[in-house]
Amino acid sequence: MKSWGSGLGGPKSERGMEVSPEERHEMVAVAAYFCAERRGFLPDHERDDWLKAATVIDAMLDNMRRAGVTRCDYERVGLRNALRLWTG
Repeated sequence: MKSWGSGLGGPKSERGMEVSPEERHEMVAVAAYFCAERRGFLPDHERDDWLKAATVIDAMLDNMRRAGVTRCDYERVGLRNALRLWTG
């Protein structure tokens, strides 16, 4: 299992939503897949899917940080539900 914590600060449940570049990349990849799925996987839109997903993930993480969401909170909700929650 991946270690989601930064290794600094309090217990895992008290840490904020800091993610590594690798974690962000994985989040963007998942979100881009869902973008492609929503449009029926039509070809030639992969770059647009990726850019849209990166924008959504960055906004979601910023909103979560501002709202005080911890990694533990995030893990309970899961990426797909978090995307729904933060992007409407």
